[in-house]
Amino acid sequence: MIDEYSPLMIIENEPTDVMIFQKALEQLSYTRPIRFFDDGSEALAFAEDPGQSAPWLVFLDLNTPGMGGIEFLRFRKKSEHLMWVPVVVMSSSENPEEIRKCIINGACGFLPKSFEFNEFKESIALAIRYWSRSLTPTRNSVFNFCDE
Repeated sequence: MIDEYSPLMIIENEPTDVMIFQKALEQLSYTRPIRFFDDGSEALAFAEDPGQSAPWLVFLDLNTPGMGGIEFLRFRKKSEHLMWVPVVVMSSSENPEEIRKCIINGACGFLPKSFEFNEFKESIALAIRYWSRSLTPTRNSVFNFCDE
């Protein structure tokens, strides 16, 4: 269940892209917690820790060292703490086969990384606005799939 401590999770290994994310979120006046991870295995370990609040939204770079984006999506589907968390994949690749693999493995969307800052910032803003307003099992207690 999302609470005020539920972080936005960003899995990105490129330092420049991390700085761009940080600048965009700062300019968007995003004030909730943010957690950055270099690869999917670190993010999964964090999310599986019962002492941590599960993320409410994940931005996932497709190509990270260690556990890459597709592998993260596959593990996420098996994770009790992450299976209902929306994941938006971001990549510089626009290869239709990679996009298809992401969606098949549970990504909620695929955003190409823009090299133009304002376009990138607007893409992040749209995704955050959409998922913050969407009723998902992690955001609303109306969904209680465990009691069926």
